[in-house]
Amino acid sequence: MVLTMKLTTFAWNVFDARRPDADLDPWQRQKRVAAFPGLVHFLGYAFYFPGLLVGPYLDFAEYTDLVHHSLFKSPDVLSKLPPGAALPPGRKTAAYRRMFMGLCYLAVFALFGSTWSWSTIFRPQFRHMPFSHRSALPIDQYPRSLFTASSTTKYTVSSSAANTTPSGH
Repeated sequence: MVLTMKLTTFAWNVFDARRPDADLDPWQRQKRVAAFPGLVHFLGYAFYFPGLLVGPYLDFAEYTDLVHHSLFKSPDVLSKLPPGAALPPGRKTAAYRRMFMGLCYLAVFALFGSTWSWSTIFRPQFRHMPFSHRSALPIDQYPRSLFTASSTTKYTVSSSAANTTPSGH
């Protein structure tokens, strides 16, 4: 989806470069592509990994500014930067925080991922369990009697959520 948006916008930006300036609004003048990029530069834009599957969506002019390190060189951004800084304040801190959170989630998944089974949440007995049991206990610690199965895959819940009896077709 994002790739389709990128290529469509690129085509419109090339089209805008062939139109007279009087027909364009300021945004179109800023984003137009007057000269075709090289093949490697275009493929780098089309398959730019951080924005390929889910975004963020960048048009070709923004991608070029990002690659050539001119994204933060506009006068309105430069006036807000502290002296000697290359990026607006807070960008690195936010990036490091998100990286740390991602590494923590990765560690939790690596340590505890093998003790959980996604197939268990699709069983009818699972929704009758207390929320604390559903969210806090690893699947290996559930009582085996709760999830007994025979050759059939249908389950019926008796009066007690812990007592289950398989039913036939």
